[in-house]
Amino acid sequence: MGSARTHAHNPFWSDTWHISTLGLLKLVVFGPILLPIRIIGFLFTIVLASLIATIAVLGLPRSHFECGTSKPLSAPRNALKMMVPLLGRVLLWFLGYLWIDVKGKKVPMSEAPIVVANHIGPVEPIILAVLTWGMPVAAIENASIPFFGALTKIFLPIFIDRQNPDSRDLVKQEIESRAKAVTEGVYRHPLYMFPEGTTTNGTSVINFKTGAFNPRLPVQPLLIQFPHTPGHIHPSWGHPAPSLLELIFRLLCEPYNRCRLTWLPKVEPVSPDEMTEWPGPKIFANRVQRIFAEELGTPTTQYSFEDMKLMQEALKFSSRKLALEQGGA
Repeated sequence: MGSARTHAHNPFWSDTWHISTLGLLKLVVFGPILLPIRIIGFLFTIVLASLIATIAVLGLPRSHFECGTSKPLSAPRNALKMMVPLLGRVLLWFLGYLWIDVKGKKVPMSEAPIVVANHIGPVEPIILAVLTWGMPVAAIENASIPFFGALTKIFLPIFIDRQNPDSRDLVKQEIESRAKAVTEGVYRHPLYMFPEGTTTNGTSVINFKTGAFNPRLPVQPLLIQFPHTPGHIHPSWGHPAPSLLELIFRLLCEPYNRCRLTWLPKVEPVSPDEMTEWPGPKIFANRVQRIFAEELGTPTTQYSFEDMKLMQEALKFSSRKLALEQGGA
C-alpha cells in the first residue's frame, strides 16, 4: 500500500511517510475535532495506568526484575496489574482502534508458553499486553523511562542489557527458565516476543532470532496486520521513519484505524534436528518464519536487526559527508 509497494525491496522503509490527498483532507477535517478529545484521554489513560503500575511495583527490589532472580507478583500486586491491560485497551481506543478483529483461538499456556508475533510498529506491544497480559523481552533502558518504566516492570519483562557482555547468555537462560515455569503454572501469563527483533513495514518477514526458540518448547504464532487503503495510515515504524510523536499524532487524528489479529495453531519442534541444542533453535525459528510468511502472503528475507543498524549508520555517514562537502563548497 502506498510507498510500501515502491520500497518492497526494503523491509525497513516506513509506509507512514506516505500521505495521500484524502489522508491530508482527513487530517484537516477530523484532526481539530478528534485531536483535543483523544489527546486528553490518551494522556490521562497513560498517567492513570502508570500510577497504578507504580503502586503495584512499589518496594520491589531490583533483583525482582533481574535474570535469574525474578519472581511472580504477589496476589495483591497482580490484582493491580489486572487493571493495566484494561487501560491499555482504552489507550488503543483513543488511538483509533475502536474494534480489533480477532480470528483463531489462543491455546492454553501449558501447551504453548511462548507467543511470537510479527512486528510493525509501536502499537503491537500494547496489543500483546492487552491480549496476553504476558511477559515481554525488553531493553533495560525502558525501565527508567518516565511513566513507562513502571508500566514495563508490571509485566515482569526479561530485560536485555546491551552494555553487559553476559546479558545475552543470561537472557537465554531466563527465557528457558520462565517458559518452563509457565508450563508448570508458576507464572500466570505467557512470554511474548517479536522474533524479528525490530520493526518492519510488513512487506516481508525478516530473519528470526532464536531467543523464543531456544527452549525448544511449543510456540503459538500471532499474525498482526493493519489493513489499510491509500489515504489511511499504516502504523509501520521503520528505519528511516517519522518520529514516534508524529506517528501517534496521525493515529489520533484518524477516525478509525483497522487491526486484524490471527491466532495460528501452536507450532512445536518435531524433527530430531530441531530438538538439538544447536542448530535446533535456528532450524525451528526458520520454520516458524516460513509459516508467518505463508500466512501473511509475503516472502521471507535474511535481512536482520543488524542490517537495519548498519543501514542507519550508513545514512548518518552519508548525511555527515554531504554536510561537509556543502560546507567546504
